[in-house]
Amino acid sequence: MKIQEPTLLRMFTINDQAFRAKDGEEGPPLRTDLIEPVELADGKGKASKRMGQWLQHVHLLGVLQEPLAFDLMFVDIKFEKDPWAPGYGDGSVNPMGLLHALTFASKQDPWGTPFVWGYHSGDPASVKDDPIAIIAFSLLSALEQRVEENVLGSPWKWDDVGLHKSPGYAVQHFSNAIECLPRGGPELILQDMMVRYRQKLLSHVGDDRLAVLPDPLEAAARWATSGTETDRRELAKACIRLSNRLGPKWTRDILLQSIFADALVEKQDIWPAGKVLGDLRDFLKDLKAVGQVETKEFWVARVDEIMRRIENDEPTVLNGIRPRERKKRVGALAIMCWWLQAKAQELATRDMRTEVKKFNTNDLLTDFGYNDAHREPVEGCLGAFGHKKLRSFFDHLETTEEPVGSPFHEVGRYWWKNRCNGRDEAMPLWLR
Repeated sequence: MKIQEPTLLRMFTINDQAFRAKDGEEGPPLRTDLIEPVELADGKGKASKRMGQWLQHVHLLGVLQEPLAFDLMFVDIKFEKDPWAPGYGDGSVNPMGLLHALTFASKQDPWGTPFVWGYHSGDPASVKDDPIAIIAFSLLSALEQRVEENVLGSPWKWDDVGLHKSPGYAVQHFSNAIECLPRGGPELILQDMMVRYRQKLLSHVGDDRLAVLPDPLEAAARWATSGTETDRRELAKACIRLSNRLGPKWTRDILLQSIFADALVEKQDIWPAGKVLGDLRDFLKDLKAVGQVETKEFWVARVDEIMRRIENDEPTVLNGIRPRERKKRVGALAIMCWWLQAKAQELATRDMRTEVKKFNTNDLLTDFGYNDAHREPVEGCLGAFGHKKLRSFFDHLETTEEPVGSPFHEVGRYWWKNRCNGRDEAMPLWLR
Protein backbone atom coordinates (compact mmCIF):
# COMPACT_ATOMS: atom_id res chain seq x y z
CA MET A 1 0.00 0.00 0.00
CA LYS A 2 1.34 3.42 -0.93
CA ILE A 3 1.84 5.72 2.04
CA GLN A 4 1.27 9.38 1.26
CA GLU A 5 3.27 12.28 2.66
CA PRO A 6 2.27 13.25 6.21
CA THR A 7 -0.89 15.32 6.20
CA LEU A 8 -2.06 18.20 8.33
CA LEU A 9 -5.29 18.11 10.27
CA ARG A 10 -8.10 19.59 8.15
CA MET A 11 -10.50 22.24 9.39
CA PHE A 12 -13.94 22.96 7.96
CA THR A 13 -15.17 26.45 8.81
CA ILE A 14 -18.81 27.46 9.18
CA ASN A 15 -18.93 31.22 9.61
CA ASP A 16 -21.15 33.95 8.21
CA GLN A 17 -18.29 36.48 8.34
CA ALA A 18 -15.05 36.27 6.39
CA PHE A 19 -11.68 36.48 8.05
CA ARG A 20 -9.05 38.43 6.17
CA ALA A 21 -5.45 37.39 5.76
CA LYS A 22 -2.59 39.91 5.74
CA ASP A 23 -2.81 40.29 1.96
CA GLY A 24 -6.49 41.16 2.20
CA GLU A 25 -7.67 37.87 0.77
CA GLU A 26 -10.17 35.70 2.61
CA GLY A 27 -8.41 33.32 4.97
CA PRO A 28 -9.17 30.71 7.59
CA PRO A 29 -10.18 31.93 11.06
CA LEU A 30 -6.95 30.62 12.62
CA ARG A 31 -3.51 32.11 12.12
CA THR A 32 -1.64 28.83 11.84
CA ASP A 33 -0.01 26.96 8.99
CA LEU A 34 -0.33 23.66 10.87
CA ILE A 35 -4.03 23.28 10.08
CA GLU A 36 -5.20 22.84 6.48
CA PRO A 37 -8.39 24.78 5.66
CA VAL A 38 -10.98 22.82 3.69
CA GLU A 39 -11.81 24.57 0.42
CA LEU A 40 -15.28 24.28 -1.06
CA ALA A 41 -17.50 25.87 -3.68
CA ASP A 42 -19.07 29.20 -2.76
CA GLY A 43 -22.10 28.59 -5.00
CA LYS A 44 -21.08 31.35 -7.41
CA GLY A 45 -18.34 29.55 -9.32
CA LYS A 46 -15.45 30.29 -6.97
CA ALA A 47 -13.67 28.51 -4.13
CA SER A 48 -14.05 29.49 -0.51
CA LYS A 49 -12.47 28.52 2.79
CA ARG A 50 -15.78 28.67 4.65
CA MET A 51 -19.43 27.76 4.44
CA GLY A 52 -20.93 31.17 4.98
CA GLN A 53 -24.58 31.28 4.03
CA TRP A 54 -27.76 29.30 3.55
CA LEU A 55 -27.85 29.11 -0.28
CA GLN A 56 -24.20 28.02 -0.37
CA HIS A 57 -25.19 25.15 1.94
CA VAL A 58 -28.03 24.22 -0.41
CA HIS A 59 -25.62 24.26 -3.36
CA LEU A 60 -23.05 22.09 -1.57
CA LEU A 61 -25.59 19.44 -0.65
CA GLY A 62 -26.65 19.26 -4.29
CA VAL A 63 -23.22 19.04 -5.91
CA LEU A 64 -20.95 17.20 -3.44
CA GLN A 65 -20.40 13.62 -4.61
CA GLU A 66 -18.93 12.52 -1.29
CA PRO A 67 -18.81 13.94 2.24
CA LEU A 68 -16.32 16.66 3.05
CA ALA A 69 -13.24 15.22 4.75
CA PHE A 70 -12.26 17.12 7.88
CA ASP A 71 -10.88 16.54 11.37
CA LEU A 72 -11.91 19.81 13.00
CA MET A 73 -15.00 21.92 12.49
CA PHE A 74 -15.03 25.59 13.47
CA VAL A 75 -18.64 26.66 14.03
CA ASP A 76 -19.78 30.25 14.40
CA ILE A 77 -22.98 29.76 16.37
CA LYS A 78 -24.78 33.00 15.52
CA PHE A 79 -25.48 33.53 11.82
CA GLU A 80 -26.49 37.19 11.78
CA LYS A 81 -24.83 38.29 8.50
CA ASP A 82 -26.42 35.78 6.09
CA PRO A 83 -28.00 38.02 3.41
CA TRP A 84 -30.25 35.34 1.91
CA ALA A 85 -31.66 33.33 4.79
CA PRO A 86 -35.22 34.06 5.94
CA GLY A 87 -35.50 35.99 9.18
CA TYR A 88 -35.53 34.11 12.47
CA GLY A 89 -37.57 35.37 15.39
CA ASP A 90 -37.05 39.01 16.20
CA GLY A 91 -33.48 38.89 14.89
CA SER A 92 -31.85 39.22 18.31
CA VAL A 93 -30.89 35.52 18.52
CA ASN A 94 -29.92 33.44 15.49
CA PRO A 95 -28.26 30.07 16.25
CA MET A 96 -28.34 28.79 12.64
CA GLY A 97 -24.61 28.03 12.65
CA LEU A 98 -25.42 24.98 14.76
CA LEU A 99 -28.07 23.85 12.28
CA HIS A 100 -25.65 24.28 9.35
CA ALA A 101 -23.01 22.24 11.21
CA LEU A 102 -25.38 19.36 11.82
CA THR A 103 -25.62 18.37 8.14
CA PHE A 104 -21.88 18.05 7.64
CA ALA A 105 -21.17 16.43 11.00
CA SER A 106 -23.75 13.70 10.37
CA LYS A 107 -21.96 12.62 7.18
CA GLN A 108 -18.64 11.86 8.87
CA ASP A 109 -17.48 8.26 9.11
CA PRO A 110 -17.54 7.13 12.77
CA TRP A 111 -14.90 4.50 11.94
CA GLY A 112 -12.59 7.03 10.29
CA THR A 113 -10.13 9.38 11.96
CA PRO A 114 -11.53 11.34 14.93
CA PHE A 115 -13.40 14.58 14.41
CA VAL A 116 -14.22 17.32 16.90
CA TRP A 117 -15.63 20.79 16.64
CA GLY A 118 -15.37 24.09 18.44
CA TYR A 119 -18.05 26.70 18.82
CA HIS A 120 -17.24 30.37 18.34
CA SER A 121 -19.40 33.05 19.87
CA GLY A 122 -18.82 36.23 21.77
CA ASP A 123 -21.81 35.33 23.93
CA PRO A 124 -22.87 31.65 23.77
CA ALA A 125 -25.22 32.16 26.72
CA SER A 126 -27.40 34.38 24.53
CA VAL A 127 -28.66 31.31 22.61
CA LYS A 128 -28.79 28.80 25.49
CA ASP A 129 -32.59 28.96 25.77
CA ASP A 130 -33.33 28.85 22.05
CA PRO A 131 -35.13 25.59 21.05
CA ILE A 132 -33.28 25.25 17.72
CA ALA A 133 -29.93 25.82 19.46
CA ILE A 134 -30.67 23.22 22.15
CA ILE A 135 -31.86 20.53 19.74
CA ALA A 136 -29.08 21.11 17.18
CA PHE A 137 -26.39 21.20 19.89
CA SER A 138 -27.72 17.97 21.44
CA LEU A 139 -27.51 16.16 18.09
CA LEU A 140 -24.02 17.53 17.40
CA SER A 141 -22.94 16.42 20.89
CA ALA A 142 -24.19 12.90 20.22
CA LEU A 143 -22.35 12.70 16.89
CA GLU A 144 -19.15 13.92 18.52
CA GLN A 145 -19.81 11.94 21.75
CA ARG A 146 -18.88 15.15 23.49
CA VAL A 147 -17.55 15.18 27.03
CA GLU A 148 -16.78 18.28 29.11
CA GLU A 149 -14.79 18.42 32.31
CA ASN A 150 -16.73 21.30 33.81
CA VAL A 151 -20.25 22.51 33.13
CA LEU A 152 -21.50 24.66 36.00
CA GLY A 153 -19.07 22.94 38.35
CA SER A 154 -19.70 19.31 37.33
CA PRO A 155 -18.46 16.87 34.65
CA TRP A 156 -20.77 16.73 31.64
CA LYS A 157 -21.39 14.01 29.06
CA TRP A 158 -23.60 13.92 25.98
CA ASP A 159 -25.54 10.82 27.13
CA ASP A 160 -26.06 11.72 30.78
CA VAL A 161 -29.73 12.22 29.88
CA GLY A 162 -32.13 10.50 27.50
CA LEU A 163 -35.19 8.30 27.44
CA HIS A 164 -33.34 5.84 29.69
CA LYS A 165 -32.33 8.45 32.27
CA SER A 166 -33.75 11.81 33.41
CA PRO A 167 -35.52 12.73 30.15
CA GLY A 168 -37.24 15.65 31.83
CA TYR A 169 -33.85 17.23 32.53
CA ALA A 170 -32.57 16.99 28.94
CA VAL A 171 -33.43 20.55 27.87
CA GLN A 172 -31.63 22.04 30.86
CA HIS A 173 -28.72 19.61 30.41
CA PHE A 174 -27.88 20.80 26.90
CA SER A 175 -28.77 24.42 27.66
CA ASN A 176 -26.19 24.42 30.48
CA ALA A 177 -23.53 23.03 28.14
CA ILE A 178 -24.19 25.79 25.58
CA GLU A 179 -23.92 28.42 28.30
CA CYS A 180 -20.50 27.07 29.33
CA LEU A 181 -18.95 26.92 25.85
CA PRO A 182 -15.66 28.84 25.60
CA ARG A 183 -16.28 32.54 25.08
CA GLY A 184 -13.63 34.23 23.00
CA GLY A 185 -11.82 34.40 19.69
CA PRO A 186 -10.67 31.68 17.30
CA GLU A 187 -7.34 31.08 19.08
CA LEU A 188 -9.15 30.18 22.31
CA ILE A 189 -11.48 27.87 20.40
CA LEU A 190 -8.47 26.18 18.77
CA GLN A 191 -6.95 25.38 22.17
CA ASP A 192 -10.18 23.73 23.29
CA MET A 193 -10.52 21.78 20.03
CA MET A 194 -6.96 20.47 19.99
CA VAL A 195 -7.10 19.23 23.59
CA ARG A 196 -10.30 17.35 22.77
CA TYR A 197 -8.86 16.07 19.47
CA ARG A 198 -5.92 14.46 21.25
CA GLN A 199 -8.27 12.93 23.82
CA LYS A 200 -10.55 11.66 21.05
CA LEU A 201 -7.64 10.14 19.17
CA LEU A 202 -6.58 8.20 22.27
CA SER A 203 -10.18 7.05 22.73
CA HIS A 204 -10.54 5.89 19.09
CA VAL A 205 -7.36 3.83 19.32
CA GLY A 206 -8.26 2.42 22.73
CA ASP A 207 -11.72 1.41 21.46
CA ASP A 208 -10.19 -0.45 18.48
CA ARG A 209 -11.74 1.93 15.95
CA LEU A 210 -8.26 2.77 14.72
CA ALA A 211 -4.86 1.12 14.76
CA VAL A 212 -1.69 3.09 15.33
CA LEU A 213 1.21 1.49 13.49
CA PRO A 214 4.33 0.89 15.58
CA ASP A 215 7.33 2.07 13.54
CA PRO A 216 6.67 5.84 13.28
CA LEU A 217 5.30 5.94 16.83
CA GLU A 218 8.30 4.13 18.30
CA ALA A 219 10.70 6.47 16.50
CA ALA A 220 8.85 9.59 17.66
CA ALA A 221 8.72 8.33 21.24
CA ARG A 222 12.45 7.63 21.16
CA TRP A 223 13.28 11.13 19.85
CA ALA A 224 10.94 12.79 22.37
CA THR A 225 12.52 10.87 25.26
CA SER A 226 16.06 11.75 24.14
CA GLY A 227 15.32 15.44 23.64
CA THR A 228 18.69 16.20 22.02
CA GLU A 229 18.82 18.92 19.39
CA THR A 230 19.39 16.35 16.64
CA ASP A 231 16.44 14.25 17.76
CA ARG A 232 14.18 17.28 18.14
CA ARG A 233 14.93 18.13 14.51
CA GLU A 234 13.78 14.64 13.56
CA LEU A 235 10.76 15.08 15.79
CA ALA A 236 9.72 18.19 13.86
CA LYS A 237 9.25 15.96 10.79
CA ALA A 238 7.73 13.02 12.64
CA CYS A 239 4.23 11.67 12.19
CA ILE A 240 1.91 9.02 13.54
CA ARG A 241 0.51 6.46 11.13
CA LEU A 242 -3.12 5.48 11.55
CA SER A 243 -5.01 2.65 9.89
CA ASN A 244 -8.66 1.62 10.06
CA ARG A 245 -9.90 -1.60 11.63
CA LEU A 246 -12.99 -1.99 9.44
CA GLY A 247 -14.07 -1.28 5.87
CA PRO A 248 -11.91 -0.55 2.80
CA LYS A 249 -8.31 -0.39 3.93
CA TRP A 250 -6.69 3.04 4.34
CA THR A 251 -3.61 4.38 6.04
CA ARG A 252 -2.93 8.00 6.95
CA ASP A 253 0.15 9.74 8.29
CA ILE A 254 -0.54 12.86 10.37
CA LEU A 255 2.25 15.31 11.19
CA LEU A 256 2.75 15.47 14.95
CA GLN A 257 3.22 19.23 14.74
CA SER A 258 -0.33 19.51 13.41
CA ILE A 259 -1.71 17.55 16.36
CA PHE A 260 -0.05 20.15 18.62
CA ALA A 261 -1.01 23.17 16.51
CA ASP A 262 -2.43 24.94 19.56
CA ALA A 263 0.99 25.01 21.24
CA LEU A 264 3.22 25.47 18.18
CA VAL A 265 1.00 27.71 15.96
CA GLU A 266 3.59 27.80 13.15
CA LYS A 267 5.69 25.05 11.59
CA GLN A 268 9.00 24.53 13.35
CA ASP A 269 12.31 23.23 12.03
CA ILE A 270 13.09 21.84 15.46
CA TRP A 271 10.62 20.71 18.11
CA PRO A 272 10.84 23.21 21.00
CA ALA A 273 12.21 22.08 24.35
CA GLY A 274 10.27 22.64 27.54
CA LYS A 275 6.59 22.09 28.25
CA VAL A 276 5.46 21.30 24.70
CA LEU A 277 8.11 18.56 24.47
CA GLY A 278 6.95 17.12 27.78
CA ASP A 279 3.32 17.22 26.63
CA LEU A 280 4.27 15.39 23.44
CA ARG A 281 6.22 12.78 25.39
CA ASP A 282 3.18 12.13 27.62
CA PHE A 283 0.84 11.94 24.62
CA LEU A 284 3.03 9.40 22.81
CA LYS A 285 3.32 7.32 25.98
CA ASP A 286 -0.47 7.29 26.33
CA LEU A 287 -0.91 6.45 22.64
CA LYS A 288 1.44 3.47 22.94
CA ALA A 289 -0.43 2.26 26.02
CA VAL A 290 -3.96 2.39 24.56
CA GLY A 291 -2.82 1.16 21.15
CA GLN A 292 -0.91 -1.77 22.60
CA VAL A 293 1.73 -1.08 19.97
CA GLU A 294 3.60 -4.36 19.75
CA THR A 295 5.28 -6.34 16.99
CA LYS A 296 3.68 -9.12 14.98
CA GLU A 297 5.91 -11.58 16.81
CA PHE A 298 4.53 -10.40 20.18
CA TRP A 299 0.93 -11.08 19.13
CA VAL A 300 1.78 -14.40 17.48
CA ALA A 301 3.33 -15.51 20.79
CA ARG A 302 0.13 -14.56 22.63
CA VAL A 303 -1.99 -16.59 20.20
CA ASP A 304 0.44 -19.52 20.47
CA GLU A 305 -0.16 -19.50 24.22
CA ILE A 306 -3.94 -19.64 23.69
CA MET A 307 -3.54 -22.54 21.27
CA ARG A 308 -1.30 -24.34 23.78
CA ARG A 309 -4.04 -24.00 26.41
CA ILE A 310 -6.56 -25.42 23.95
CA GLU A 311 -4.31 -28.40 23.19
CA ASN A 312 -3.94 -29.04 26.94
CA ASP A 313 -7.72 -28.95 27.33
CA GLU A 314 -7.57 -26.10 29.82
CA PRO A 315 -10.89 -24.46 30.76
CA THR A 316 -11.82 -20.88 29.84
CA VAL A 317 -8.59 -20.18 27.97
CA LEU A 318 -9.15 -16.40 27.92
CA ASN A 319 -9.01 -16.12 31.71
CA GLY A 320 -6.06 -14.40 33.31
CA ILE A 321 -5.16 -12.10 30.41
CA ARG A 322 -4.64 -8.53 31.65
CA PRO A 323 -5.39 -5.72 31.12
CA ARG A 324 -8.93 -5.98 29.73
CA GLU A 325 -7.99 -4.28 26.45
CA ARG A 326 -5.20 -6.80 25.84
CA LYS A 327 -7.57 -9.66 26.66
CA LYS A 328 -9.98 -8.42 23.99
CA ARG A 329 -7.19 -8.04 21.41
CA VAL A 330 -5.66 -11.46 22.14
CA GLY A 331 -9.12 -13.03 22.13
CA ALA A 332 -9.97 -11.50 18.75
CA LEU A 333 -6.68 -12.69 17.27
CA ALA A 334 -7.18 -16.19 18.69
CA ILE A 335 -10.70 -16.42 17.26
CA MET A 336 -9.43 -15.34 13.86
CA CYS A 337 -6.54 -17.82 13.92
CA TRP A 338 -8.80 -20.66 15.12
CA TRP A 339 -11.09 -19.94 12.15
CA LEU A 340 -8.09 -19.96 9.77
CA GLN A 341 -6.96 -23.34 11.08
CA ALA A 342 -10.47 -24.78 10.75
CA LYS A 343 -10.77 -23.40 7.23
CA ALA A 344 -7.38 -24.86 6.23
CA GLN A 345 -8.43 -28.27 7.57
CA GLU A 346 -11.73 -28.07 5.70
CA LEU A 347 -9.92 -27.27 2.45
CA ALA A 348 -7.42 -30.08 3.04
CA THR A 349 -10.13 -32.71 3.45
CA ARG A 350 -11.86 -31.40 0.35
CA ASP A 351 -8.61 -31.70 -1.64
CA MET A 352 -8.24 -35.33 -0.48
CA ARG A 353 -11.82 -35.94 -1.60
CA THR A 354 -12.83 -37.16 1.82
CA GLU A 355 -15.93 -36.13 3.67
CA VAL A 356 -15.79 -32.43 4.47
CA LYS A 357 -16.64 -31.69 8.08
CA LYS A 358 -18.06 -28.21 8.41
CA PHE A 359 -17.08 -26.37 11.58
CA ASN A 360 -19.41 -24.18 13.61
CA THR A 361 -19.41 -21.72 16.48
CA ASN A 362 -19.98 -24.40 19.12
CA ASP A 363 -16.75 -26.07 18.02
CA LEU A 364 -14.86 -22.88 18.82
CA LEU A 365 -16.62 -22.41 22.14
CA THR A 366 -15.80 -25.98 23.17
CA ASP A 367 -12.13 -25.57 22.20
CA PHE A 368 -11.95 -22.30 24.15
CA GLY A 369 -13.44 -23.99 27.22
CA TYR A 370 -16.85 -22.33 27.13
CA ASN A 371 -20.34 -23.42 26.06
CA ASP A 372 -23.39 -22.13 24.27
CA ALA A 373 -24.79 -20.64 27.47
CA HIS A 374 -21.50 -18.92 28.27
CA ARG A 375 -20.61 -17.06 25.06
CA GLU A 376 -20.06 -13.56 26.45
CA PRO A 377 -16.31 -13.78 27.20
CA VAL A 378 -15.65 -14.96 23.64
CA GLU A 379 -18.13 -12.85 21.71
CA GLY A 380 -17.09 -9.80 23.72
CA CYS A 381 -13.76 -9.91 21.84
CA LEU A 382 -15.40 -9.42 18.43
CA GLY A 383 -15.75 -5.65 18.74
CA ALA A 384 -12.37 -5.24 17.03
CA PHE A 385 -14.03 -6.62 13.88
CA GLY A 386 -17.28 -4.69 14.27
CA HIS A 387 -19.22 -7.85 15.18
CA LYS A 388 -21.11 -9.05 18.24
CA LYS A 389 -22.01 -12.65 17.34
CA LEU A 390 -19.76 -15.54 16.31
CA ARG A 391 -22.21 -16.80 13.71
CA SER A 392 -22.39 -13.54 11.80
CA PHE A 393 -18.61 -13.16 12.12
CA PHE A 394 -17.97 -16.60 10.63
CA ASP A 395 -20.38 -15.85 7.78
CA HIS A 396 -18.56 -12.55 7.20
CA LEU A 397 -15.14 -14.26 6.98
CA GLU A 398 -16.47 -16.69 4.39
CA THR A 399 -17.49 -13.97 1.94
CA THR A 400 -15.77 -10.65 2.61
CA GLU A 401 -12.95 -9.22 0.51
CA GLU A 402 -12.35 -6.24 2.82
CA PRO A 403 -8.93 -6.51 4.48
CA VAL A 404 -8.67 -6.40 8.26
CA GLY A 405 -6.56 -3.80 10.03
CA SER A 406 -3.32 -4.09 11.98
CA PRO A 407 -2.24 -6.29 13.75
CA PHE A 408 -4.89 -8.73 12.48
CA HIS A 409 -3.74 -8.58 8.87
CA GLU A 410 -0.07 -9.26 9.66
CA VAL A 411 -0.80 -11.98 12.21
CA GLY A 412 -3.46 -13.60 10.01
CA ARG A 413 -1.16 -13.85 6.99
CA TYR A 414 1.62 -15.26 9.12
CA TRP A 415 -0.72 -17.79 10.74
CA TRP A 416 -2.14 -18.97 7.41
CA LYS A 417 1.30 -19.53 5.88
CA ASN A 418 3.28 -20.80 8.86
CA ARG A 419 0.81 -22.46 11.22
CA CYS A 420 -1.85 -23.64 8.79
CA ASN A 421 0.56 -24.35 5.91
CA GLY A 422 -2.09 -22.82 3.69
CA ARG A 423 -1.57 -22.21 -0.01
CA ASP A 424 -1.35 -18.62 -1.21
CA GLU A 425 -4.06 -19.16 -3.81
CA ALA A 426 -6.41 -20.49 -1.12
CA MET A 427 -5.73 -17.66 1.34
CA PRO A 428 -8.96 -15.92 2.39
CA LEU A 429 -9.54 -12.78 0.37
CA TRP A 430 -9.50 -10.52 3.42
CA LEU A 431 -5.83 -11.44 4.04
CA ARG A 432 -4.54 -10.81 0.54
